[in-house]
Amino acid sequence: MITINKRIEKLIDKDHAIGHAYFMGKNDKTIVDSFYKNIIPLLQEYFFGDYGKIGLVLGKGLYGRKNITHQFLQILTTKMIIQKENPMKS
Repeated sequence: MITINKRIEKLIDKDHAIGHAYFMGKNDKTIVDSFYKNIIPLLQEYFFGDYGKIGLVLGKGLYGRKNITHQFLQILTTKMIIQKENPMKS
């Protein structure tokens, strides 16, 4: 989250940092759900659906972390693609 927040600060400002409350008291599955249901929509709002900027915020580092599972990345990527192609369906 530190890296993501630093990137948000560079692209917008530090007042848009993502807090830790989205991840408190959660297990692996609920963290994935929280990321999809809370963090991605928040980034979409911050960047007006600009997936290029959202990609800059998430970065390649997300993909190399040991604690981020392949399944999480697959779910996240699939849902982002579906939402980008069908913005009216949520």
